[in-house]
Parts: sequence; structure tokens; C-alpha cells
Amino acid sequence: MARARRVIGIVLIVLAVLLGGLVAGVYAVLNTRALDRIVHKYADEYVDGDVSWSKIRISPFRNFPDVRVSIDSLVLTYPHERHSKWDVARGNVLLEAGRGPVKDTLASFASFSVSVAPWKFREGHLDAGRVSLSGLRAFAHAYPDSTANWQMIRLPESKDTSALSLPWIELAKVHVEKPVIVFTSQG
Repeated sequence: MARARRVIGIVLIVLAVLLGGLVAGVYAVLNTRALDRIVHKYADEYVDGDVSWSKIRISPFRNFPDVRVSIDSLVLTYPHERHSKWDVARGNVLLEAGRGPVKDTLASFASFSVSVAPWKFREGHLDAGRVSLSGLRAFAHAYPDSTANWQMIRLPESKDTSALSLPWIELAKVHVEKPVIVFTSQG
């Protein structure tokens, strides 16, 4: 009986070391530089503008068994001249919201985080358990020529997701804290 306990103890220790090594390996592979490259890759593919942030990090332990990815100070911008022909309505506070002399802002987040269960990843489908948006500021403007600033987000033309490199993402919970959303339509 003592021998069986000893063998079980050794097996459990070996499994714990292997699990710890696996988690450390995932954490090392998905370091900040690797995450930067991944986010830039998809941002370049799906956003016709600039995406910037101050800090990106992964936490495999905070929401265990899920993995949390957090991005601080996330900002989506586009060149001001893209819609500058509609600047004639100067003085209107809502129409000028998010507009700048060089770049205009579609959205910014103080913090964006998502928790995913990596073992639930299926071919072309990702379940995100919780998405948290803190300090959301969004400035959506529609213009008389049927254009809008949110068209900088490239979405597929059809529901066929086989051509997408980004997986279809299913959200369970979305938490938005302290949002400021401005919508205007000049049409």
C-alpha cells in the first residue's frame, strides 16, 4: 500500500511539473512581442487605419482555466483627410467629436480584455467567455455620400467565413464600463 502511494505521489508530481512547464512554455511563446505581431497582423488585415496601444499582456493564471489577453490604451484612428470634405459644419460639438487636425478617432479604450478557453478552440471558431471594455469612447459619423467612418473596419461581404484568417468569435458576456458614444448622421 505504501508503495502504491509513493508511485501515485511521483506520478502526480511529474504531471504537475509537466503542466507547469506547459503553462510556462505557452507564456514564453506568447510574450509581448509575439502578441504585438499577432495583433498587428490581424489589425492590418481588418482595419483600414491605424491601431495603437500602450501595453499588451497575456495572463494564463488570472482567469484560470481561461487565458486572459489585455490591451491597455487601445486606439483606432484614420487619416483626417478621408472625410475632411464634410468639415463645413464647424462649431457643432457632436460633428467634431473624435476629429483631429491629422487623425480622427473611431474608438478608444482605456482597457480591452478578453478571456478565452484555448481548449475550446475549434477550426474557424473561438469562444470568448468574457470581453471587458473599460473607458470606451466611440465616435461614429455617417456622411451624406453614404460613407461612414466605421467603414474602416473591413468585414466579410458574405456569411461564408471560410475565407477569413481570423476565426469566427462567439461572445458569451460583454462588459462595458463608463462608455462615451457619439453618433451623428449628416445624411
